[in-house]
Amino acid sequence: MTNEPLNKRVDAARAYVSTEWSAERAERVRASMHRRARARARARRLAAAASAALVIACAAWFFWPASPSERARIEPLTTATRVEPSASGATLVAGAAWFEVRADRAHPWAVTAGEVEVVVVGTRFRVERVERQVNVAVAHGAVRVRWPGGETLLTDGGSGSFPPPPAPLEPGAPAPLPMPEPAPSAAEPRPTKRAAHASWQELAQGGQFDAAWVKLKQPASAPRDVPEELLLAADVARLSHHSEDAVAPLQRCLSHHAADPRAPLAAFTLGRVLLDELGRPREAAEAFSTAHRLAPTGPLAEDALARAVESWSRAGEGGLAREAANTYLQRFPHGRREAAVRRYARLE
Repeated sequence: MTNEPLNKRVDAARAYVSTEWSAERAERVRASMHRRARARARARRLAAAASAALVIACAAWFFWPASPSERARIEPLTTATRVEPSASGATLVAGAAWFEVRADRAHPWAVTAGEVEVVVVGTRFRVERVERQVNVAVAHGAVRVRWPGGETLLTDGGSGSFPPPPAPLEPGAPAPLPMPEPAPSAAEPRPTKRAAHASWQELAQGGQFDAAWVKLKQPASAPRDVPEELLLAADVARLSHHSEDAVAPLQRCLSHHAADPRAPLAAFTLGRVLLDELGRPREAAEAFSTAHRLAPTGPLAEDALARAVESWSRAGEGGLAREAANTYLQRFPHGRREAAVRRYARLE
């Protein structure tokens, strides 16, 4: 078979085809080839990343423990905060965070921070690690704080640093030998300080609030004008059943340290004392409103607004209660306290 017709057609086509291959044309072709190669590589990387993400998501779905968000909400407070959650609690590796945990007495939930354990029944609280010290503050509810050698109970508005500092030795007394100690009672914190020689701060941090109150009332034991001691003094007064005496340190914390990050907690605690323990709802409403104003996007904001509505209602100020309720419903349209807010403001 001859190829003569094909050869003739090829020869005829040459008149219409340019075979000139300049250096400029070669560079354009090479650049085009590089662009196509890069595009193909990028597409392969995206596909690999998508596949990896799918694998990780599937693994998390099938193998990760029950999500803590089903029972607990964790709000990191600093960019350096590291929290490792699990089905039965969380480990605070560094920084500070708020924890809000739904009550479930059959399944205790705990936050571990170094050698300190914060056991929860159902509450909202803050845990902060500062080197080997752990600071705990309770917004509402109760937690039991445990450390090697002791434990204490913190309730609404309570706070402390753990482990507490060791009690000073008596002059000339030999250092005590380490002895195994029985587990503390779950119903009553074991005293960890000798009341005769410990300061009121040490007694309070050890959970001995009655003994701390006796020391606090001594002339030379007034709290320093710093937020941590003012808040601790208020805790001592409240938890030793001297609620009226908790008002002054909380008010001083607000008037002297309004810019401190603990000021919203001081205002919220003051509101609780005034409303729940002293029956002064008008002042309580003002305190809760202050807590919201100082930190309108903070972890106490929703509770502060809701309790302000309740306080204005109990004070007989229906208009102010409705005003605070409308603010709450705008800020938290599906908040967990919506029903109570509507009831107190008579919006149902």
